[in-house]
Amino acid sequence: MCGVMVYPDKNLLIGSKSKVHLQPQVMQVLCYLADNQQKVVSNDEMIDALWGQAVVSYASVQRCISALRKNFIEAGANKNIIVNYPKKGYQLDAEASYLSVGKKWIPSVMLGGLARRVGLAITNS
Repeated sequence: MCGVMVYPDKNLLIGSKSKVHLQPQVMQVLCYLADNQQKVVSNDEMIDALWGQAVVSYASVQRCISALRKNFIEAGANKNIIVNYPKKGYQLDAEASYLSVGKKWIPSVMLGGLARRVGLAITNS
């Protein structure tokens, strides 16, 4: 079981081994993958969605993915939960579900609503 809690508002992963702070751009990549977990997300799509008009190479996406993989292992994930599909893109290979706060459900929202997101649970057996 992966069992890592993700707190986008704090750029924080909490797992069985440790708490890991992420760089903001790395957290944005993770949230984008979670919001699109049913599909393979291409480098171009991620760059357009997360970097906008900035001139960014695929290496920027690859650095974020590499950091996420390292950070998940450090937090206590038992396997690589980000799958690379060569020449296609990346997909989150885990179930990502948003947590409720009190009686209010925090749904999956796109990046513009990131500040409203409270927590994300990522699990995989």
